[in-house]
Amino acid sequence: MSHLPARMQKHEEEFGAKVPATIADIIKQRKVPEGDTISEEHTFHPKPPRQVPDFQRLHSSLKLELAERKLRMIQTTKKANLQPFYLRSEWTHLKALQEHESRYESCRVSDRVPEFKLKKLGLTRAATMWQLITVIANRSAGLKGGDATSNADEDKLGLMEAEMREFCIISPSHFAIGEAIDEDIMYLREERWPYSRGGRLPVQKAPDPKSKFSSKMKPATTKSQMHRMQHTAKWKEEFETRRVAEHEKLTESKKQREEFWGIKDKVQRALAGGIEKQRKAQDDRTKSMMQARKDFRNSTVTYKEGLDARFSAIKESQSLLMQRSIAKRLKAQATDLFRTHLKAVGLGDMADDLEIKH
Repeated sequence: MSHLPARMQKHEEEFGAKVPATIADIIKQRKVPEGDTISEEHTFHPKPPRQVPDFQRLHSSLKLELAERKLRMIQTTKKANLQPFYLRSEWTHLKALQEHESRYESCRVSDRVPEFKLKKLGLTRAATMWQLITVIANRSAGLKGGDATSNADEDKLGLMEAEMREFCIISPSHFAIGEAIDEDIMYLREERWPYSRGGRLPVQKAPDPKSKFSSKMKPATTKSQMHRMQHTAKWKEEFETRRVAEHEKLTESKKQREEFWGIKDKVQRALAGGIEKQRKAQDDRTKSMMQARKDFRNSTVTYKEGLDARFSAIKESQSLLMQRSIAKRLKAQATDLFRTHLKAVGLGDMADDLEIKH
């Protein structure tokens, strides 16, 4: 016998089967109307047209409304009072600098600070670093005058790290570290051995052993030692040349930097002698190029001459070495023959003395 699944069977037991009671209920559940009567859904009359709004009039009215609202907001809104803004990025407070005021008073302004920057602040090259700090702090706080720092808000007085780097101002931590080191040396002195009672004894140099085989003559200079000394002297000369060139390059870059910051003078000089400067630079480049070519040719010739001289010296030394070895061997052979002859004629003692000497 067929039956429903378990879930459907349980649903029917709880809620019962929803079966229409009468035919009228079945007709109501249908989507189509009953019978063949004509209703509103079954008509051939066209639907009336929908009304299209006037968008242009609506847009113009909305635009006027927005303009009136904006005007009312402008009239009723209170204007903001703009205040100066100070960006305290990597801020160094003036109190931290005042702790080392005497140190800053003893230091002069760095030579790396351009002259025109000091003129803008009303200072000269003879000013101290503390005067420079005071002027920059007053400028940052919007104050004027030398005693303005005493009348200003302490929270606004100070220097940024960018300003300290720009004007080459020594950081207060530098002085603090130095004072801490001096204090440690003074109060944390080491009293244990070997730091007490004068410290360790100096190490004495061991005396040279003197015997009958020791000689007062100094050893001769070898070729390798001579070449090493020549190479060292050449290296020192090249190092000094590079140092002088680097110093000149730094001086030139500093001069160019100062010229770059003096925009007004630079423009005037460029307008006055720009063409002459270009012509002179072109002449200098041509001369330097010709000189470089000449130096290269001379260096090539000198190098070849040095190689030829070295090869000739090596050849001569080889020939002399062969001659010396041959002469030594012949001398040894002659000595042996003479000693053999002395022994043959009964002069053995003389032959022994000759052998001891050689």
